Amino acid sequence: MIDLVNTSRDTLVELDARETSEFEISLLWDRLCNRVRVLLVDRVTAEVSAIDAAPEVALDAFWHPFLYLAEVAERR
Repeated sequence: MIDLVNTSRDTLVELDARETSEFEISLLWDRLCNRVRVLLVDRVTAEVSAIDAAPEVALDAFWHPFLYLAEVAERR
């Protein structure tokens, strides 16, 4: 898991980003641990959600983050 609080910005690479009227969505790669994460920031509440994504589904998770958030919630 990418620890965004304790990870140096030098190790994170933003691979892609997009915005909707409600969310800012970023696709991030941590070069130290070679992991990919989709980060969602709610523009109204400033709530941050993150999805660890396997490389083979990273772009799909970036474009359909709520599908993957539901899968994460089901596993808990």
